[in-house]
Amino acid sequence: MKNGNVVAAAGADSEAQGIPKARKENIIKIDGEKINLNNLKFNTKFAVTIKASEMPPEMIEKAVLLADEAMQNHNDEGDIAQYIKHGFDMMNPPWHCVIGRKFSSLITHEHGYFLYFNIGKLACILFKARE
Repeated sequence: MKNGNVVAAAGADSEAQGIPKARKENIIKIDGEKINLNNLKFNTKFAVTIKASEMPPEMIEKAVLLADEAMQNHNDEGDIAQYIKHGFDMMNPPWHCVIGRKFSSLITHEHGYFLYFNIGKLACILFKARE
């Protein structure tokens, strides 16, 4: 993956003192391979933090790049969600996308098709529902 913006979950006080704060590892297992989500890098205009995922890195990258592109071209959160959803529906529908600054959710999804990340000031949940 390309180098880009990834936000570390470090406290402001330690950064101000020049002391790096260790990030909590965010490791997932996909097809038997361990992947540290904190190590993923994206070439985006907006800072990205992957919170949780069951997707392979290639799908995570596609979602993040679609979100970045949508945020550069749209101001409305609904339009951003629609843009991301449409990008994934072209692969294998149906997908669902939730975008916002503050929300709660409880969803059921197909195994291997869930992503929760922050991009800029927005949170994004992307998932494929079970049939």
